[in-house]
Amino acid sequence: MNPFTYDKEERTTLIFILILACIIMVLPNWIKPTRQVISNDKIQKIKQLFGTEPYQPKWKGVVIPINYITEDSLVALGIEHKLAKRIIRFREVIGQYKSMNDFSKIYGMPDSILTEVQLSFAAPHNKKASVPKSSAQLAFTDTLYINLVDAHDLAAQFGFTNKLAERIIKYRESIKGYKNRTSLSKVYGINKQHINRLKIDYRPRTIKKTSEYSVNKRKQKKEYKDVSQKTKIKINQLTKTDLIDLGIEKSLAHRIYKYGKLIGGYRSDTSLKKVYAMTDKLLDRYHWQFDTIALHHNLDTGMLDINMVTVRDLIAIRGIGPVFARRIIRYRDALGGFCDKSQVRETPKLSTEGYKAIKNYISIKTPCQKMDLEQMSYGQLSNHPYITTSQAGILVNMIRDSMPINGDLLIETGVMSEKEWMRLRPYLVVD
Repeated sequence: MNPFTYDKEERTTLIFILILACIIMVLPNWIKPTRQVISNDKIQKIKQLFGTEPYQPKWKGVVIPINYITEDSLVALGIEHKLAKRIIRFREVIGQYKSMNDFSKIYGMPDSILTEVQLSFAAPHNKKASVPKSSAQLAFTDTLYINLVDAHDLAAQFGFTNKLAERIIKYRESIKGYKNRTSLSKVYGINKQHINRLKIDYRPRTIKKTSEYSVNKRKQKKEYKDVSQKTKIKINQLTKTDLIDLGIEKSLAHRIYKYGKLIGGYRSDTSLKKVYAMTDKLLDRYHWQFDTIALHHNLDTGMLDINMVTVRDLIAIRGIGPVFARRIIRYRDALGGFCDKSQVRETPKLSTEGYKAIKNYISIKTPCQKMDLEQMSYGQLSNHPYITTSQAGILVNMIRDSMPINGDLLIETGVMSEKEWMRLRPYLVVD
């Protein structure tokens, strides 16, 4: 029986689906929508409802007594409720509007109202104009001292919203004061309208120190100077508290103490200069005295034997920190010692600058350790940096079969390249 044949019911269903698809595709072309014709009467009614001219606000052509009109009256004239609220609030702050200049200082005032509105600046009847309660409000009425004003005055007096006023004050504190119009324009929500409508003074905030503070500072400086002149400071015997008492910043004192413990004590100005943020001025301020610590070799009188040095000896070299010193020692121990000074460059992640910093202070005086292959296991061979795991397996098989370890044979068979063999040859006890 052919599995791809259809029975009678399936053929009927398939034909019905095809016919229905054809009808759906052709039907939209047969049926065309009828165009509705709108009569002139309907057009006139639509024009009466919506109008053909732009919306004309009620305040046009009306003289507004701005100094005693209420908030509800402003809303009734077609002014937005938020803007009407700001107009009344600003009037309460300054007492009364005296000119168009005062009216234009309100935040969010559109240009259309400023150019077309007709205002009356007459004083309120039977009511004295309110006077600002604080002298700060009087001082800031005409000029905005942007680096001195607070968020409340920005919102109440100059018409800024509370969120925008808070952002202005917060950004001012982060940049330590506005210097010009460019720095103020970086505040989110500030536009040219805010900056152009106000007379802004960028006078910096000045904080005067009290006389007692100044006297104490002068006394402390004098004490620090006397300490540095009279006594010698033994840096390796000081605690963190002692360093702070000498006038060194707390963070720097912590770094000096911590780095000294890490390297096992300071040996010279060179090791002390490695501390982050240590300046020459601070080094010259005190007479530092370094305890004598035994080194394998003195950097001033001779070279360091790279196969005998410790981590502390390498840290004494400027440009080599504890991390790279440990890597060099670890790589040296894995090799069995350096046979040539240039092998130090092979240390993982040691940069060219790091090698240049160390190469003039090291030498090879102690020979490297050689490996007796007959006594080496697979694990010991594979751990050597110059031998791969596959090469270690082949060498173990050759030793097991009592085959001589011959460089020519290894090169001919492709086990090692000539370069790899010459690099490994100094570490092997072979004929």
